[in-house]
Amino acid sequence: MKPVLSSQFWNESVSSSRSIDGISHGLPAEPPPLGIVTGTRLSRSQQLLMLQRFLGIPCTPSYVVDADNKGGLVLDRVLGSAGGENWWATLTGRVRPQRLFRRKCSTGESSSSSSSRTGSDSAAQHTSRNLVESAHRFLDNSLYALCFRSRLQLGSRTTLSTTSELDSLSCQAFADQQSTGEQTRPPWRGRVSLRHKLDQQKIVAEAAYHERYVDRESRYWDVPHTVSFDFASLGAPGGFRYRLGVHHSAGSPLECGGTRPEVNAGEPPVKALPGLRLQAAASVEKSLNLWKADLESIISQKSYSLFDARPCISLSGVLGGLLSSRLDPLYGITQSLDPTGADNSPPIGRRHSADLFASVGLNAQFGRFKRNFWDFTKMGIRLDIGAVSALKLHKMQDVSPSSNGESGDIGDERGHPTLALELQQQVIGPLRARVHSRVSFNPLNLNQQPYVQEIICGLDYPLEASGASKLCVWYSPSRREGMAEFRVLER
Repeated sequence: MKPVLSSQFWNESVSSSRSIDGISHGLPAEPPPLGIVTGTRLSRSQQLLMLQRFLGIPCTPSYVVDADNKGGLVLDRVLGSAGGENWWATLTGRVRPQRLFRRKCSTGESSSSSSSRTGSDSAAQHTSRNLVESAHRFLDNSLYALCFRSRLQLGSRTTLSTTSELDSLSCQAFADQQSTGEQTRPPWRGRVSLRHKLDQQKIVAEAAYHERYVDRESRYWDVPHTVSFDFASLGAPGGFRYRLGVHHSAGSPLECGGTRPEVNAGEPPVKALPGLRLQAAASVEKSLNLWKADLESIISQKSYSLFDARPCISLSGVLGGLLSSRLDPLYGITQSLDPTGADNSPPIGRRHSADLFASVGLNAQFGRFKRNFWDFTKMGIRLDIGAVSALKLHKMQDVSPSSNGESGDIGDERGHPTLALELQQQVIGPLRARVHSRVSFNPLNLNQQPYVQEIICGLDYPLEASGASKLCVWYSPSRREGMAEFRVLER
């Protein structure tokens, strides 16, 4: 339930292969990320180093398809690392072999047709030409990408992290698009984060250039400039949490992939638009164990994972409140007009808003995960209500639909409640299959068919008996991406 409060704000980490750093971020007022793609405790470069040094995996594969249906298999590897007592830095490289293979096939077809027209060429000339073409293909800068990541310990409680990512080693394509006036994102992205821990709180200041954000429709948005400042609790007895933050974004967001074919591209979410926002939220979390197996019998028996060796049924819930305010001086006054003078600005909602959010979940685990077959099954369901006002809004729309776009910021963005569903099943030995999905539905109109927003399939494998570390592989057909990850201290 921890991501429930964080999902009301910006910068919630979501695993994504669209970034070499392995992370995208969630927009505010979106459902919490599904369990298998929730942000990890280790950075992507740390994961790759663990896989290289301890499992002997030279390159970690990922899969990603962009909005223009380009992409496919990619391979990531840490090219170099350095560090000291209070700092470390890594350089990660990415190769796109599937793009190379496609270009090789297309070049081979053109070369064969050219050879048939010029049959008088000698074999030596033909071989030389093929070698030159192969060299040009392998030296194509768009096949490679780099990511530099560093972390510096400024004190016992303060850390400075930086990430700089270059999608392509050549900037010529971006320069050509800019010269023609085409709207496109640059090949470079960067992020700086300063974190300071207090006794019971943490302070986080972040700035990003062309950060990627993902919405509930699995669409990715490139936001040119963002700056945020957050003050949040680290958790307190009784499950009470709070967070206060200021977020500023500038520049027009640009859709940059992930959209399913059946989802039409549209206006970006309101929270992705430029502006200055202030948010404050507090929540209370409670958990109740309805049933748990005897602990002594678990310790005395050998299991593939001690983390998952105790069958149980538990119920948990979160109830919180959120205050949101737009601090833009001209908010609601300036509007974008097209050349004909028509008003095309999206509904922007209220300047100030307040609402409640809630989540309730039921988890059940059966089996002790010690036999080779069918000794582990885990099921979970979580109901997320992003805004209670959204229920009233949709009821009003069902009775009297309106087209004036004055429904408000909270209701418009959070939409219907969602159900997050999870199923884990042992396949053989320590190998488990996982399916996660999120379904949106309208509780006030049962005749309306539920809508599957996201589905993710995956496998995980505990790497040692305690189960503290495991290897996860997942694929999301809705986001059209997948990756392999090394995770620690996660169920």
